[in-house]
Amino acid sequence: MSRITAASLNARYGSCGPVGRLAPNRYGEFYQVRDGRIVTARKVLEKGDDPGAPATGKGSTVRLTYSHRVAGALIAEKTGAVARSRPFCRNGHRSDGAFGWDGVKLVMLLLMLAGPAMARQPALACVQGQLTAMGFAAGPIDGLWGPRTQSADRAFAQSGTRPANLPSLDPYNASVVCRQLGLMDRSLRRFWPVTDGSAFTVTYAGQRRATRAVLETAFGRAATQQMRTFGVQVPGSVSVLAADQKDDLRNLWQTQLGAKFNEAGFEAIYRQSCGRKGEAGGFASGTAIAICLPDGALDVAADKRFVLETTVSHEWFHTVQRQLVGNPTPESIADPAAFAGPEWLVEGSATYVSLRTALPEAFLDPAFAQLKARLRGRFMDLGRLETYASRATDLEEMYDNGTYAVYLLTQQSGGRSLTRFYEAIGLGQPWKTAFATAFGETPDAFYQRYATLADG
Repeated sequence: MSRITAASLNARYGSCGPVGRLAPNRYGEFYQVRDGRIVTARKVLEKGDDPGAPATGKGSTVRLTYSHRVAGALIAEKTGAVARSRPFCRNGHRSDGAFGWDGVKLVMLLLMLAGPAMARQPALACVQGQLTAMGFAAGPIDGLWGPRTQSADRAFAQSGTRPANLPSLDPYNASVVCRQLGLMDRSLRRFWPVTDGSAFTVTYAGQRRATRAVLETAFGRAATQQMRTFGVQVPGSVSVLAADQKDDLRNLWQTQLGAKFNEAGFEAIYRQSCGRKGEAGGFASGTAIAICLPDGALDVAADKRFVLETTVSHEWFHTVQRQLVGNPTPESIADPAAFAGPEWLVEGSATYVSLRTALPEAFLDPAFAQLKARLRGRFMDLGRLETYASRATDLEEMYDNGTYAVYLLTQQSGGRSLTRFYEAIGLGQPWKTAFATAFGETPDAFYQRYATLADG
């Protein structure tokens, strides 16, 4: 993965200040880099401002501060309302993006990174139990990253029994190691948080009868079909949070994320994902899924239920991606594609999987033929759609081109190649190497093939 430098952050996010200094970028995010690590990052928001518009300067200022520990974890500290700070760069201020990222991408990545080394992780407890069962005492099975867990992992590596392709355990890849050890030795699956790969809990805030049952049926179907069709078997459970009203969903999401909750990030992703009148929408972060259910979203009409089914399956696959690749590391801030692959493939594979889940087999080829027809005149160079910044101007094109591109990939290499791709990234392969491993051709070769086939 790329070494973090002030220059690399400035190049990606647009600095408005001197390189290497505590400088605001165009999204109002401050960061300082020292010895290849982010030392400090700060987000300044004006209460009462629309995150998607230039700041008005009205309202009290809230400062969020993030400090980097020597151990490699990022700690988030909310300092609360403070006196007005010096103005930050407002030109081009925006707040949209993937999983609530882009306009507030840096701050949300930092919030996500704050968790793994600090919080109890079921996946880490799984690995602790597995190591201890294999004879490498990992200390208390408490899901906390510490010296005894590190010592047990080193002893495992030195024993000569560790599979060559299994990465060393760190605070970010516990879900990967937990899964791989269980696949290597079935007896170690007893430590998986979930043994059948499909467990989830649904929390619903609303007044409609039978809503929870409808969602449980939809998620159960998505989990079962994805396991059967794509060979997805992951050990972690998923929390599904659903609500009719925005405020109720915000409360559920804030409770789920705790200190990692970010108001501006929630507003941005809600606006992007839940703005379709009368249709279900959703978004995912880690092993949590939010589902918004406006009036009419649960109508028995076939088109409304189809939207619900595809939304559920799309977001479920995002949680599968996360369990296969692990949590984002500090280095992935400088290059988000290094975390889970190019954006067109992240979203295109989730959309492709959702269609495979919701549509009968006989309908799939005609559906993708219709997608190709809709794309005529709108085919894009996939290289332009690799980064999360592509959401800013090419959102619809990124989703449609990504979905059709994944269809072409799986026509050649099979649906389970998607699982192999994310699994390879989780095992430490750079995404371009994982691409060639899973799909049998390099990204550059496929980009050329896509350009030719798409216009054929």
